[in-house]
Amino acid sequence: MTGAQRGRSEVGSVTLIGVSVAAIVMMLTVATADLVVLLDAHVRATVAADAAALAAAPVTFDPTPSADHPCAVASAYASANGATLATCDARPDLTWNARTVEVSVVVTAELFLVGSTGVTGRSAAEFRPVDLGR
Repeated sequence: MTGAQRGRSEVGSVTLIGVSVAAIVMMLTVATADLVVLLDAHVRATVAADAAALAAAPVTFDPTPSADHPCAVASAYASANGATLATCDARPDLTWNARTVEVSVVVTAELFLVGSTGVTGRSAAEFRPVDLGR
């Protein structure tokens, strides 16, 4: 095999390597974009869960019969923050005891590689009624 014949068999190999490198870079870029979207959804879910729990906690002590249920308030705050309330443990309690409200919310994240996925955020808030009359 002469030098000219050996050179001819390798024509285009650099192009193949270039295309392969470009494809790998594109996949890494898409994967990084998905990671950023997931991190953003996680932050939004955490914020929505915190807001829902903090809003529902004082409502557990509201003695008025027309008051919303604490979970309805939690759901409204979760929706206002772009999430859906998944679970809510917030029972009305008219005693002076401390109580804890626990909620979880779901935020939808649109990913390039796998499509739509739900990201869950959980939070708890403690409420201690204060008797100002004492």
